[in-house]
Amino acid sequence: MPNSVAQNIKTFDTHPEISVAVESPLAYSYQRSKAPTPASDGRRGAVLRERPLLGHLILRGGTIVLDEALREELGITLPGQPQGLALDASGERSIQWLSPDEWLVIVPAGEEFELENRLRARLGDAH
Repeated sequence: MPNSVAQNIKTFDTHPEISVAVESPLAYSYQRSKAPTPASDGRRGAVLRERPLLGHLILRGGTIVLDEALREELGITLPGQPQGLALDASGERSIQWLSPDEWLVIVPAGEEFELENRLRARLGDAH
């Protein structure tokens, strides 16, 4: 009897139970350059800030099933326009349109593994 797709998929917990010190990929550059923080240099205008260590998931599949699953899990609908961005009410979670069947989901660090598992359970063999 053939195995279902779900039985053949392996998951990897990227947040094990041990505590490991983490640093932003840009931390060394900031320390080395001694760049002023935006609040301390008195300049106005556009300010770019790093949002380090966020969780990322790439989703590929049918729009209807993914949209329903994401609305149930995150309360966000897929962006309706190419290159669109959809945010939750807090602005901490987002979904970005990458291609007609591909989206980037960004969540606070540590949420991505549980979200992936909930989406796998909700979507089953749909893809």
